[in-house]
Amino acid sequence: SYSWVLRQIERIPKQQRSRYRIGEKHYRDNFEYSSTRRRPARPRQWVDADHHEADHYVVFPDGTVGRPFVTAIHDLCTSEIIGFRIPHDKRVGRGRAPGALDIGLVVRQAILRKRDHSCTTQDDKEWPSFGLFEHLYHDLGKDFLSSYLRAVLADLHIKPVPCRGYHGQSKPIERWFRTLEDGTRGLPGYCGNKPQTNPYRSGVRPEEIDPKTLMTIEEYEAAIGTWIVKDYHHRGQEPLGGLSPLEALEAQVKSGFIAREIRDERALDLLLMRRARRARRREGSNASIRLPGPMFASTRTATPVTRHRQAMTRCLPN
Repeated sequence: SYSWVLRQIERIPKQQRSRYRIGEKHYRDNFEYSSTRRRPARPRQWVDADHHEADHYVVFPDGTVGRPFVTAIHDLCTSEIIGFRIPHDKRVGRGRAPGALDIGLVVRQAILRKRDHSCTTQDDKEWPSFGLFEHLYHDLGKDFLSSYLRAVLADLHIKPVPCRGYHGQSKPIERWFRTLEDGTRGLPGYCGNKPQTNPYRSGVRPEEIDPKTLMTIEEYEAAIGTWIVKDYHHRGQEPLGGLSPLEALEAQVKSGFIAREIRDERALDLLLMRRARRARRREGSNASIRLPGPMFASTRTATPVTRHRQAMTRCLPN
């Protein structure tokens, strides 16, 4: 009967009707990532990372005012933030965005146990998010596709997985960045993500930004860390069945989850070293190698050095 046909049509999922009746583009833009992406079964199986232009003005170490970048790594199973970084030398609109080294440092923080600021030898019990992860979900930025970061991830047996380009819905961490800005809107220097929400631009005449009313970038970084540990990780979330990220992690631990760790922190630092070729020059009885910054000289390299000879060097990131 006609009513039976209608009931059968209503049972067809909306994403299938969109794909086969309206078109492939409508399906991709509205349903593809929400219908095909599944929450991982255990923590540290899938994480995603990205950069974000903060919606706050801060004072940088050189005394100038600008908007910083926030780089974070987000666990797709428990919605924890297992690592974040705010570079002190990069700001929005100045041509210097975070690069592969900044991502590597966030990966380092995500893997290692967090230390209590009051006692550097003890773990931070309020932020128990750590451990090696298996897959890193990222966008198509050149920093994520760099040979340096790919080499670091390969040494750690982490598989990088690129998302669909130019599609914000394909990156779950974008929703967390929106949650971050909503939760920290009360901090000094909030400017919004568009002119209509910028308090400094809401009037007929734009207001001058007074650096004395703003936080330093160190204070802003500490405020973001406090918000993550004290607020976000204890906030119930609908996708987690009303559990908070830490409660979801605790439930996984009770089910037998054990995070994989790096035994030696120094070994992880060695992996993050940048590799470069530098010419060795003889100065008197010593041979020296010029690196970005200081000059390193050593008598141990003096014997085999001849003019125009090159050496492979590795330097620790700042």
